[in-house]
Amino acid sequence: MIKGDMVFLYMPYTRHYYFSDPGREANIRRVGFTEGFVPLEFRNLLLSVQCPIALQVDSNICMKLKQIFQEILHLCYNDVSGTLDEFYLKAEVSKLITLVYELYSNHKDISYQDIDEKISLVKSYIQNNFRDQISLASLAGLVGMSESYFSRYFHKHQGISYTQYITGLRMNYAVSLLKTTNDSISKISEAVGYYSVSGFIKSFTKYFGTHPDQFRPFHHTNKTKTRFEMNQISKSNIATAEHIAIPVPKNYTLRKTSFSLAPMITVSEEFSSCAEVLRDYLKRMYGFCTEIGNTETEQGIRMVYDPSLEKECYKVEAADGLVEITASSTAGFSHGGAIVLQLVDLRGNTLFTPEYSVFDKPDTEWRGFMVDIARGRYPLDDILRYADICYYYRLNVLHLHFADDSGYFLPSKYFGKLNNSERYTTQDIAYIRKYLADRGITLVPEIEMPGHARPLTVTYPEFFGGSHIGQVCPGMPKVFNALEMMIDEVCEMFPDAPYIHIGCDEVPAVNWKKCELCRRIMGENGFSYVSQLYSYMVDRCTRMVLGRGRTPIVWEGFPKEGTENISRDVIVMVFQSTYQNAKELTEAGFRVINTSWQPLYIVPSRPKYWQPNEIYKWKYNKWLYEDAVDDSGAIIADKTELVMGGEVCLWEGRDFVSDGDIVEKNMAVSAERLWNSEPVVDYERYETEKDAVSKKLRRIL
Repeated sequence: MIKGDMVFLYMPYTRHYYFSDPGREANIRRVGFTEGFVPLEFRNLLLSVQCPIALQVDSNICMKLKQIFQEILHLCYNDVSGTLDEFYLKAEVSKLITLVYELYSNHKDISYQDIDEKISLVKSYIQNNFRDQISLASLAGLVGMSESYFSRYFHKHQGISYTQYITGLRMNYAVSLLKTTNDSISKISEAVGYYSVSGFIKSFTKYFGTHPDQFRPFHHTNKTKTRFEMNQISKSNIATAEHIAIPVPKNYTLRKTSFSLAPMITVSEEFSSCAEVLRDYLKRMYGFCTEIGNTETEQGIRMVYDPSLEKECYKVEAADGLVEITASSTAGFSHGGAIVLQLVDLRGNTLFTPEYSVFDKPDTEWRGFMVDIARGRYPLDDILRYADICYYYRLNVLHLHFADDSGYFLPSKYFGKLNNSERYTTQDIAYIRKYLADRGITLVPEIEMPGHARPLTVTYPEFFGGSHIGQVCPGMPKVFNALEMMIDEVCEMFPDAPYIHIGCDEVPAVNWKKCELCRRIMGENGFSYVSQLYSYMVDRCTRMVLGRGRTPIVWEGFPKEGTENISRDVIVMVFQSTYQNAKELTEAGFRVINTSWQPLYIVPSRPKYWQPNEIYKWKYNKWLYEDAVDDSGAIIADKTELVMGGEVCLWEGRDFVSDGDIVEKNMAVSAERLWNSEPVVDYERYETEKDAVSKKLRRIL
């Protein structure tokens, strides 16, 4: 809102910004823009306020804002033909938000409480009043939020709900009273805020796994215990270990005894990031604060480097108060860390873990997950959530599809007109890179050429050709120089990425037949068929990647004609098996990754989702068409090193809330099939174990 020399900022509780004309009934135009338009810091501010924030600005700024508003409204109101130019509209909205964000950034005197202050205020209030009845309304009112938003806000930033936080304080205080007093259970119940003794006993038993009367004899401080006795008491007979991990380790022993885990991780400096990640997840799961050191102890978690182990091989030994993870790489320590997370439980203020031994390594080298972030910008937090799921289920690749006909979402210094407001910034990219590297997950960035390239041909027809919208023209004089520049900046943006995916699929090359420039280049190279021109372009583009010390990846899509000229260092992701199938490609010497539409594709607009029980029967060297009803038409490639593994592909721009459940289930079962090429347990047992570990994952997410 603009009034006089004041700009008022206000964000209603909605996931979209809406522009509409309430005065025109049938012709109302509503255009939504995802939260990705707004810088994260600015969005958090807007979402946390209940009343407008006022910024005082000069008249020139006010006039500029009004002009942008008028242009946006004009576009929305006058779209009678239904051909709304959304690219132009988004550009105008980008200008608006950029300008307002700059105004906000320059007004550091704005009075509001940041996230840490709000959380601290709420926690302080709860700590001082947990013995009384605390209402949701009182907590929400304390920080000026609605009740529903406060509930989501607290859970997001603490990893637990506000009721769980209150219960934790009450249970810890109850333990203190049980240890240090002879008060009756009834009196303790009232002292910690329970008016019903049965309610207190039920909560205590659920929280600690034992009745308060059974807890007291072992923990009362009237008796001095030796260290040996303390260790014996920490051997929990409260609950026996029942659950294994997902993917199921090939070699494991799970004992029925458990012990309390000291809040300490020891690790060499070289792998300190692995300890930091594990500490972060333990905190997000249980609010458990862990110290990190490099002096070996006999308690807590210890990470031990062993160069004799293969890259993704790991060992975990949990016994006598110590969990020891042994590995030779960040990936190995991450796999061991995932086992620890899936098996620990919190009781009171103490972590408990069963005694167990695990020695394991994966059957495939490529266990990936792809997110299509080019058909609607995913918030950065959602990308990190998918990385968390990869870590938890020991997937080792996160593939980000940054470009398609709908947009180019990487920043570009050479092709500045591609820089729409929804793109990820260089800071976003750097953060994602580090987040994945710290977890031993390989990041694969993808851009698209020569097909699925509408942003290139529309914004830079002088380089990429504009006669065939969405298809780069191989006959343009400057096209290969321009593509080299693009690949250069992608390599520069992802300096530690061993793979660069460049698309290369689904090009209706028949259109090139009509192009005079394409016919000229065919003649110069002696090509009789346009399919040869297609393979020629794939060869040129993949050699650009190879020349920069990276391995190129393409989708299955290039034709057989001319394939003999394409380097066998190129990796092919096979999905439809209609252009060249996996068996043909491996026989030709290409390495392939299984991205079979059935059962690895997740496409929200399609009615068919592959269910976990279907995926559990799948093998990583088998490809099925989308509409296949049985295995009769399956394409089976030999299990050799040329079949690297597989990848789940999530297409279309959606948000984590909409797709999170089915995606998490399918990522988990695919991880199981890719880690273990043959089932270690039957599906019913897998499903039981999966349900148990999934509940813990939700605490992280």
